[in-house]
Amino acid sequence: MISTDVFEPDKNNIYKCVYYRDSKGRTLRKLLLDDFGTVIKDFLYERCERGLIVYVALYGKDHITLIGERTYQYFVESSRCKLTEDCIFENGQKIMIRKAVYNYDDQNRTNRVDLYGRDDKFFGYQVYGYIGDDDFMSLIGCFDKSDNRVSCLSLEDEKIF
Repeated sequence: MISTDVFEPDKNNIYKCVYYRDSKGRTLRKLLLDDFGTVIKDFLYERCERGLIVYVALYGKDHITLIGERTYQYFVESSRCKLTEDCIFENGQKIMIRKAVYNYDDQNRTNRVDLYGRDDKFFGYQVYGYIGDDDFMSLIGCFDKSDNRVSCLSLEDEKIF
């Protein structure tokens, strides 16, 4: 059975989000809608037997035109993500625009994500850690390839997901 959750825009999301979920509550499809109900982005999720996301397709407003895709790779022995690759389609060609390689500490927590752009060129990284008494890791900072602290938005130039 498929369920639907609808979230109205708020301080964290400028678009209305519609989630289609399977019987286990896992997202199968997500729509981002503007104030007039027009589709901005249409995401379709594919999962492996373990329930982990392995592929996300991004479709255009017509729900047919494939704009981009993200693939996920996991370590065999765990559900930890090894890397993600984002691609776009231009003039009928698939072009890799972003790769994120995940690094873990001794307790299997993400502590750094290395970011690569077109032509597999390293351009920066994100560092994660615990802040105060939090039970979860938070983004501590973003850095360019020369280790200069930068705005995290500056590392998102071609991010489409």
